[in-house]
Amino acid sequence: EQAIDGGRAVGQQSVVPAAAAAQVTADEVTAAASAAHAESCHAGTHAVGQAVQPLHSSSNSSIGQASSSVVAASGAVYPDAASTAACGAGAAAARWSTVLSLIWHPSDSAVKPIVANRRIERLPEVNWDAKGLPFEPLSLQQMLNCDQGELEAFLTHIYRTIASSAPVKDKVNVMSYFESLCTDTNAANVLINSSLTVLFVRMLRNGKTPLLRIRLASVLGLLVRHATYIADELAGTQLVEILTEALKDKSERVRRRVMATLGELLFYIATQQQDSGSASVQDTSSAWGITPAIIAAVVRLLKPGEDEVCQHYAVKTIENICSQGGEWASKFAVQDTLV
Repeated sequence: EQAIDGGRAVGQQSVVPAAAAAQVTADEVTAAASAAHAESCHAGTHAVGQAVQPLHSSSNSSIGQASSSVVAASGAVYPDAASTAACGAGAAAARWSTVLSLIWHPSDSAVKPIVANRRIERLPEVNWDAKGLPFEPLSLQQMLNCDQGELEAFLTHIYRTIASSAPVKDKVNVMSYFESLCTDTNAANVLINSSLTVLFVRMLRNGKTPLLRIRLASVLGLLVRHATYIADELAGTQLVEILTEALKDKSERVRRRVMATLGELLFYIATQQQDSGSASVQDTSSAWGITPAIIAAVVRLLKPGEDEVCQHYAVKTIENICSQGGEWASKFAVQDTLV
C-alpha cells in the first residue's frame, strides 16, 4: 500500500484521489481491505491487521481516518472461513519446515568414534616401563611382521604375565604396553579374537583395583573400535553384561572407560547386524545379552548428578545408534532419553 499522486493504492488498485476521499464510506474501505487480505493469503502470507493502514499524505484525508477506525475496531479483516483455514494451514506448514531446517543437519547422520574421542575427553598419554616387562617388547609394526609361530609365542608371554600372581602394578604396566598394539585394524582383528580378550573380560569382572580395571576397559574399548571382525565366541563371555555391571563402579574414571567401551560395542553390534542381515535384531540381542536392563543402564546415566564425561559417552552412544535408524534406534526411543 502506498500513496501515489494523492491517491490510495490497496493491493494493485487505486482507490480515490484525496479530493474525493470524503465521499468514500467505511463499507467501501472494508471491502477493499478484505480483497487485499485475501490476495496476501493466496501468496502465502497471512496479513493480519495490515490490510489497510492510515494514509500518509499532506491532505490528511478522511479515507485514512476511516481505514484506521475499521482496523482498530476489528483488529483484522478476514475473508470467508475456508480461505482463512487454507491460509493458516499453509503458514503452519511453512513454519514447521523452517523448524525442521534448524534442528536437522546432514552432519547429524555422520557417526564419530566413541572410544578415544577427543571431543569428549582428552586422555593423557599412556606410559609404560620397558625394563619392567618380563619379555622383550615388540613395536606394533614388528608384531605385524611376525609369522604365526612368533606371534603365538609373543602373545603367550603377555598372557602368562597378566594371568600370573604378579603385583597389580606389574600387570598395569603390561596392559599399558599392550594398548600400544591395539590401534591398528589388522592387529585388533587378531587380538580381539584371541584368548587374551577372554582373559581381559574375566579380569574386569573379578578385578577390584581401579587402575587395573581402567586399563582393562581401555584395551577392550580400543580393540572394539579398531576391529572390523569380532567372532561370535566373544558374545559368550557375557562382555555386555560385565561392562554394564562395571558402570556401577565408585570410580568415575572406571565408569568413563567402561561406558566408552560399552557404547562402542553396542554400536558395533547394531551396525554389523544391520549390514549383514544374517540374524534378526531379537536374535542378535539375545546372543549378546542386550536386554532392556542394559539399555536402561545407559539411559540412566543421562540423569542429573552423573559425571558429565560419562554422560557424554552415553549420549554419543545413543546418537551413533539412532543415526542408523531401525529397530536398534527404537530401543533408545524412550521417555527418559527425551526428558
